[in-house]
Order: sequence, then structure tokens, then C-alpha cells
Amino acid sequence: TMAKRKRPVLDLKQKLQILVDLERGEKVIDVTQRYKIGSSTFCDIRKAGDKLWNSTAAMGSSILVEERKTMHVSQDEALDKVVYMWFVQNRIKGTPISGSIVKEKAKHFYRDLNGEEICFTASDGWLSQFKHWHGIHQLSITGEIMSSYNESIAPFHSRLMDIMETEVLTDQQIYNADKTGFFWRLLQEKTLASSEKHCASGFKKNKEHLTILACTNATGEHKLPLLVIGKSTPRCFKHVNLASLPMLYRAQRSTWMNSEIFRAWFVENFIPIRSFLRSKGLPTCALLLIDNVGAHPGAESLKTADGSIWCEILPANTTAKIQPMDLGVLATLKRIYRGKLLSYVLNEENGELSLSDIIKSISIKDAFYMLAESWKDIQTSTIKKCWAK
Repeated sequence: TMAKRKRPVLDLKQKLQILVDLERGEKVIDVTQRYKIGSSTFCDIRKAGDKLWNSTAAMGSSILVEERKTMHVSQDEALDKVVYMWFVQNRIKGTPISGSIVKEKAKHFYRDLNGEEICFTASDGWLSQFKHWHGIHQLSITGEIMSSYNESIAPFHSRLMDIMETEVLTDQQIYNADKTGFFWRLLQEKTLASSEKHCASGFKKNKEHLTILACTNATGEHKLPLLVIGKSTPRCFKHVNLASLPMLYRAQRSTWMNSEIFRAWFVENFIPIRSFLRSKGLPTCALLLIDNVGAHPGAESLKTADGSIWCEILPANTTAKIQPMDLGVLATLKRIYRGKLLSYVLNEENGELSLSDIIKSISIKDAFYMLAESWKDIQTSTIKKCWAK
């Protein structure tokens, strides 16, 4: 018996291209041979031309047109249209939207359109189809990206290039410092689970936090010791020489950075980078890039007497797009630390202590050494990539 010819399945983009080819005057036989379709399939596409154009125009997404192969729509087109319009308007505003929010809003719109007496549950199946029809998928919310002013980035980048050229600065002489909140007893927030599990059980999140200030140059060769800010001097440091710790420690009631701590760090810990620059045979000139938060003093007070080491403030609301520390360095530091914390917990597990007890037994001094090792483990290639972004 003859093998059955495999029927090609064209996506909507290919079908639209066939219509365009016909409008250009191409021969029918050339088009059918190129797409390996029969005359009946070709006739169906040409017959549905207006419907194809209208349907794809309503989708509003070129990616979705490439993925879809049919024009099938929701059984309730009016509901589908109003929910999607609401979704698009709120995402433009930067409003985070979950699947459960979409379902609740769909039920609300359904009642407005059809009345209370008709039951509509907005099931998971309905949500799955809605997302498929409109090419919607889940993404993590990225920092302050919706607040970033793109028009500020290009002028600042141009100005930075001018400064580097005028002052004859290399990448080794350009630094960035940024701070982040750090939950030092918090393990990973995601886990693998067997297929029967629909909920991953765990422990109450430990909210003991510190603030970290990290600073490195653009080549990743010079990572300054981390500055850690806590509420008070921990008891485990009572008989410890703080200068012997692998990081700097400062106490502040709210554990947040303030202008006094930052100014002291700049004078006592950043300006001494001169020794590193000399070791590389470079002039003792350096530029530090920082964001424009209120915890930082004004740039005019952050410079040496001779002006050879100074600060530049990044444009407002652009750090999520242009600050290297915000583009992966700090996230990498936290990821490595949590891996070390988990390894520590698993090594201490002996059947007598619970996971919660082991975590509670970890002192801030233990965390300091794990954090210092994590900072050391960040590769220069990772830092370079973050600066290149």
C-alpha cells in the first residue's frame, strides 16, 4: 500500500504570506509548490482571506501569529475581548497580574455581560485557553524597570564616555557600589516536588535581615570587602576583633544605609583603592558610580581634596537598567550564599535536630564567613558581563 502523504500544517503567518504572494501576482502553482499544499487547501486559505487578516490584527502580537495555526476563538468572544483589553491596559501601567486575578476579573466581567443568574467559574482550563489564545505567559517582575526613564540613559552613557576620555580612565578605574537587603537565614524559596504534590510545605520565613554594600571595578579584578550593616553589634562578636573579620561591620538601628555610614565608607575604605591602582601601574584616579537614593550624600562631598577620586550619580530611576550591581552581581552573590547555607544545613543534619533548629543555630558570624566566601567566588567574567549590559 502507498504511504499516506503527510499533510503540512501552516501557521497563520505562512497563510498570510500566501495571500501577500498572490497580491504580488505570483502564480498559484508556484505558491502551492513552495508551501507543499494541495489546491483545496490553497482555495480554503484564499477564501478565508478577509477573516485571516481581521483575526491576526485582533491578536496584536507578531509572536502569537507565528505560533497559532488556527483562528479558533473563545466561545464567549465578548468576554474574551473585554478581559484581554483590561489585561493589556493594566500591564502597560506596570500592574502585576496573576492567574487568580485574571479569573476573578473574568467572573466580574461575565456577570456584567450576562447577569447574575448564569454561573461562570472561570476555571483553570478557561485560564489556560485564554493565555494560549493571547500568548500570555508568566514572568518574574524585574526591579524598577517600569519606572526607568530610557531618555536619561543615552545622555548619561555619552557623558560617561566623555569623562573616561577626558580623564584618561580605564575600566580598572571605574567602580560601582550598591546596597541590598539580605536575609541571612533564608533558604531557597523554590523546591522540586513529586508530581503528586500540589503544594510545597516548608517553614515560616526567617526575616532577620542585614544591609550589604558591595563594590567592584568594571573588570571584576578589584572587589572591595563587603560592608554589612546590622541593628547592633552581635553578642558573638563580643570577644572578636572586628578588624579581623573578612568584611566590614557597622551598627545602625534600622539596619539601613545612611549618609554618615556611606561617607565614612568612602573615606576609609574606597579612597584607599589607590594602592590597588599603583600595583597595576595606573594613575591614582578613579570614578565611583552610585545611585541617587537619599541614603547617599551629595556627589560634591564624595571626592578627595585633589579631585582625583570622585563620584558620579546615576540618573533617577535607571539603576534597574544600567547599574552593574543591579544587573546580576548582587543576585549572584545571594544565590551562591544560599547554596552554601543549604550545604551547611545538610551537613549538620543528624536526625536529632530539625531543619528549623539547625537554621536557628547559625550565628551571624557563621553567615559572615559564608558571605565573604560567596563574594570571593563570584567570577570576574560574571562581573564583566553585568558591566557590559
